[in-house]
Amino acid sequence: MRRLFFLGLLLFFSIDSLSEKIEKPIKIPVKNPKGAYTLNAWFLTDTQFVNPPLIVLTHGAPPDPSVVSKVDAHEMTAQGQEFLKLGLATLIVERRGFGHSKEKYTEVVGGCEDRDYVASAAASTADILGASAYARDHLNVDPNGIVLAGESAGGFVAIMATGPMQKGVRAALSFSGGRGFHGDHVICNREGLFRAYALAGSTSQVPSFWIYSRNDSVFPPDLAQKMFDSFNSINKKGTFVMLPPFEDEGHSLFGSPSGVPIWLPQVRGFLKSSSFAPSAIPNLDKPQYTKQKWP
Repeated sequence: MRRLFFLGLLLFFSIDSLSEKIEKPIKIPVKNPKGAYTLNAWFLTDTQFVNPPLIVLTHGAPPDPSVVSKVDAHEMTAQGQEFLKLGLATLIVERRGFGHSKEKYTEVVGGCEDRDYVASAAASTADILGASAYARDHLNVDPNGIVLAGESAGGFVAIMATGPMQKGVRAALSFSGGRGFHGDHVICNREGLFRAYALAGSTSQVPSFWIYSRNDSVFPPDLAQKMFDSFNSINKKGTFVMLPPFEDEGHSLFGSPSGVPIWLPQVRGFLKSSSFAPSAIPNLDKPQYTKQKWP
């Protein structure tokens, strides 16, 4: 089943130059036992795609919760365009309380010393999984071909949303992922963070890909490795990549245009690995990253 899914994913990697890329803003209604609310999202696809696999992509979070309204999730359309080149449609999800959201921000639970990451994950994963459910029912995508992805706090969300196993979710990508940064190299309740990752890893059944840079000042190498080990000690399906230093700040790897030629081949390699699908598809080996500056 998994091999058939990723074979279908890789068959989308050859994109005709005459195809048209589409970006569509969407209001996503979410209902769960705790209530109903609306999420802002942007759907990126290509007119050539027919039921393509879908990246559900979400953003990070600032250390200061009082400025979450300044987070502009729409800026991630640049990265979404890179995923289009791999043949994946992309749904960029703005979580509750961020950016233009009218909903209440609920992702920080407890003070720094007793930060409750399980409760935090419950709030944020409800958003990304609610968006995934909407995509399965209402968008032109493969309902069984969803890859959750995120940067920084969004990477934490993507990983935590894989446990327990969710309908249609086949993999997760975490770019410089983590949670709890409080400024000045302080991570709130580290042991609680590790326990939350371990809890998610105990029930996750899908492959995950974790990528960091050695000069990441937010989640430095030792911390990144510990977060991964906490999750993967039970899951055993994770792939951890520590890249060389990136420019002046490794945490900006995913968000920088010059980072694309570094992370995109890594993602390509993850998708073409033998655990997913046959690698004898030539388009996988053709570099397709953008060489121009993002707007």
